[in-house]
Amino acid sequence: MGWLYLSAAHMNGHDTPKAYLDAQFTYAPDPDNGRDHGLRILASSAQLTTYYAAAERYTESETQEIFAIVCLIRFNRRDKEGLIFGYKDMTEHMGPCESACPRHILDLLTPTSCEYALDWRARCHARLSLLERRKPSDGDILLLDGDVRFSDGVHGRRFVVERSGANIALRRSDGMRSKILWLMERKWTLIPRPSRHAAA
Repeated sequence: MGWLYLSAAHMNGHDTPKAYLDAQFTYAPDPDNGRDHGLRILASSAQLTTYYAAAERYTESETQEIFAIVCLIRFNRRDKEGLIFGYKDMTEHMGPCESACPRHILDLLTPTSCEYALDWRARCHARLSLLERRKPSDGDILLLDGDVRFSDGVHGRRFVVERSGANIALRRSDGMRSKILWLMERKWTLIPRPSRHAAA
């Protein structure tokens, strides 16, 4: 399915992409019109460009499955044409490239045998395992899985961590301080800074 764009008037009174999509993916069974199942959103999250949700497909008597919905989203209240919100929806069964689904949504999903969905879930869990590692501390040695090249041509994989509050900078071999985007999503290992007791 391609992108669908909406004006503010067509968002049915919803102020945010999350609110609109939560409502869009919620409907009751309607046997009189040939729909024997309903759908409800159990949990959802809207990040800057992506919406994730755990959707429960159910009948009047049972839950059939809980699966993930993934939507690419664009939201711009100042759009010149007035089409402030656009989205492209898919399910985990289509194997989306986007794999930043929060854990509280993944934990709600029921088992599946769909290979595309299994691969997507594995990628989401792999990313979460990186994000949930201990964050580098001041003085640690950080070893990247491979070399990274900076805009000035310097490259390397071994850095000294320098923390300033929540900010993480890396001291390069040439003494310069740099930052690496999406550091917590990269593969690396840490050599902890020796304790003062150990040094003594």
